[in-house]
Amino acid sequence: VCFSIFDHADGPRSLATRMVQATGWFAPVPIPISLLALAAHKIPTKHHRTWLWKKFLRSLTCRCTSSYNRKSEAEASSMLVRFSIARSCTKEGYIQFNELIKLYARKRGVNGVAQAMVQAVISRGSISEHPEHIWAACFLLFRFGNDPIVVELKVSELLFLVKEVILPLAIRTFITFSRCSASLELLRLCTDALEAADQAFVTPVEKWLDKSLCWKPIQTNAQLNPCLWQELALSRATLLETRAKLMLRGGQFDIGDDLIRKAIFIRTSICGEDHPNTISARETLSKLTRLLANVQIHTSP
Repeated sequence: VCFSIFDHADGPRSLATRMVQATGWFAPVPIPISLLALAAHKIPTKHHRTWLWKKFLRSLTCRCTSSYNRKSEAEASSMLVRFSIARSCTKEGYIQFNELIKLYARKRGVNGVAQAMVQAVISRGSISEHPEHIWAACFLLFRFGNDPIVVELKVSELLFLVKEVILPLAIRTFITFSRCSASLELLRLCTDALEAADQAFVTPVEKWLDKSLCWKPIQTNAQLNPCLWQELALSRATLLETRAKLMLRGGQFDIGDDLIRKAIFIRTSICGEDHPNTISARETLSKLTRLLANVQIHTSP
């Protein structure tokens, strides 16, 4: 009944309805209204022509768009509170939903909602202010335990995620909250995702046009886009080195030694032995080797 009222009051795809749809994928904590509204706006529309027309109108009224968006976000959140679908929080600009509402939003199963939530969190989320929601996005992107992967990213989006979100989040979780297992597991899953993307890059690409040109050699994505492939490999090396450094701090020297050697191999192959990043990785390897030798000396009979 409430959704029918919202749709009648604000068109067939009201912002309030879409905000409820998006909330099912956020963490079970208060949600910033601006972040929730951004996810709601990113939910794909069913009618492509309508979306293009709205985009055209938005481009004509770009000066007043921000103030209009803030007003519509406030009206939508106020409507949700009035109908007891959500409740306001003591922290200004936040709203909270009951878990039954969030479960209903998930079960409703609108296509593209989880993707919209992940895109909103990646583009606008703050690691210091919204760590729970960023972790919720990570659970949709990577296979934690038996949970399936809900959202898949393009390679360029995955690389941005690694640099801007995953690495800072894992380091902050490890150092600030001493959650070593969670940080290392996140980095491991992200490394696996990059390895899978790398494997796809070196797989030959078959195009329907190439079948008629039998003399043309089959190419891979790595050959078609070498810069992106190198960036992918270097990001994997950065993840491996970060995992090795965290394991060094956690006393897991043997595993860290194996990881840093892989990082050195990648960087040496792409950047060369004299590159600063390669030298930095070798210094990390030297520390691990010394500590591992000391452990073996003290534990030997």
